[in-house]
Amino acid sequence: MHISLEKTIVKIVVKNAAEKIFFLRRSGVHPLYKGQLDLPGGLSEKNENPIETATRELKEETGLVIDSIPTLLFYKKILISNETINYYLYFVNVDSLDSSNIKLSSEHKSFEMIPVNQIKNIDLSQLTDNYILSAIDFLKQNPT
Repeated sequence: MHISLEKTIVKIVVKNAAEKIFFLRRSGVHPLYKGQLDLPGGLSEKNENPIETATRELKEETGLVIDSIPTLLFYKKILISNETINYYLYFVNVDSLDSSNIKLSSEHKSFEMIPVNQIKNIDLSQLTDNYILSAIDFLKQNPT
């Protein structure tokens, strides 16, 4: 019997009015990705749509709550052996990001605001998470 597994992974790009993108820096919770750049996001829960996942993960990982609906930047369907991964990258503009309102989860140790025009300078050779690699590569080719 062939069992096919399916999961949905969502990341969200948050840009403020100063044209800076909100990035997280991973803690040691994910040993393979320790210290690497990340975007808020994660796995969808049962009966949750990708937009709900994006907003929930943003709140869980950063304490940030958005009041606008994120825009889809891209969707990829990835087939690996007997697993299907639906990967969504969303985008949202916010007026400002008050650092006093940011409450990082244990998955991340810090955050940084990277100007949109500096995204092209991010060194991808130090990153191993394919989802963040895809997101940064997309942002390099399509400045928001």
